[in-house]
Amino acid sequence: MSENDNIAVSVAVATYNVEKYISRCLDSFCDNRFKGKLEVLIINDGSTDSSVRIAEEYVDRFPEIFRIVNKENGGWGSTINSGADSARGKYFYQLDGDDYCDTTAMLELVSVLEKENADLVLTNWKSFIDGNEKDETLVKYLKEESAGLYEEIFCNNTFPSIHSLCVKTELLKKISIQEKCFYTDVEYVFKTALMSKTYHYVPIYVYCYRLGRSGQSVSFSGIKKHYKDHMRVVFECLQSVNVAKNKSIANGLIDYISKVAANQYAMFMICPTNRQVWIELNDYSQKIFETYKLAIDKKHKALALCCKNYLGYIIISNIYKKTKKVD
Repeated sequence: MSENDNIAVSVAVATYNVEKYISRCLDSFCDNRFKGKLEVLIINDGSTDSSVRIAEEYVDRFPEIFRIVNKENGGWGSTINSGADSARGKYFYQLDGDDYCDTTAMLELVSVLEKENADLVLTNWKSFIDGNEKDETLVKYLKEESAGLYEEIFCNNTFPSIHSLCVKTELLKKISIQEKCFYTDVEYVFKTALMSKTYHYVPIYVYCYRLGRSGQSVSFSGIKKHYKDHMRVVFECLQSVNVAKNKSIANGLIDYISKVAANQYAMFMICPTNRQVWIELNDYSQKIFETYKLAIDKKHKALALCCKNYLGYIIISNIYKKTKKVD
C-alpha cells in the first residue's frame, strides 16, 4: 500500500488572481495533523498576479500537503476538471481561493472521510463579510447526523450547496464540467448529485464563503456580463437528465433545475432593456417550455408569458430594475 492510498480527501483550491486572499485560504491547512490524510491541490488557472508565488511558499513549508497544478486559464469548471485529474484522495472537496475552511471542522471531516464510503458527504458552511461570519445550515429538517439513499431526501427539496459538498473522487472522474463558462458550480452540484446513490450528512461547519467581493458572478455587474453562460448551464443540466441512467435520481433533481431555470428570468430583467435581450428571453422560454417541457413556478411562468409582448417586457423589466435598484 502506497502513502497515497491513505489520503482521505483532495482539496482543490481554484486559484485565479486571489493574491489578497490566498494566504488566509491556505492557512486553513497548515497543520501537521493533515499530513498523509489530506492533500491541497492549488489549481493555478493562469493567474497573472502573485498568487502562485505565495502558494509556492506553502509548498516549501508543507510539501506533504500542498501541490501546485499550473494550467492555462479556462474558468472555474476547468479547475474542477484539472483537480479531478490530479486528485489522489478518496474524496474530492472544492474550495475557492478567496474563501477558507475552519481547520478544526476540516480535521473532523477528514476523520469521517477516512472511514466513509458514501458517494456524497454533506456538511454545513459559513458565509462571511470582512470577518463577520454567519452559520448556514444545509437543510433545516436535518438536525442531526444522518445517512442513506440520496433519493430519499429529495422529497424534502434537499439539494447540496457547492459549499456543503464532498464527493467520491472516482465518481467525479466520470464527468466533465464546461470550461470558459460562469455558473458552472450549479452544473458541478447537479452532475455529482446525478451520479450519486448514497449520502452522509455531518452537521459541522467547514466551508467559509466570502460574500460581496467585487467581480463575483452573482453581482449585478457579473450577471449582465455572464447571463448567457447561465443559460448554457441550464441546458447542459437538462441534457444530462435526458441521458441519465438512474431515472429516480434524475426525476428528483428536476425540481432543483427548475428553480435554477426560473432564476434565468431574473437575470434577463437585470440585463439592459433592449430588443436583443427580449428575443433571447423568448427563445429561452420556447426551449424551456416546449423542447424540455420543464415546469417552473407560477410567478416566473407568468413573467415569461407577459414578456412575449415587447411592450410588456419593457414595462416589467423597468419595474424590476427600479425595485431591485439595478443601475
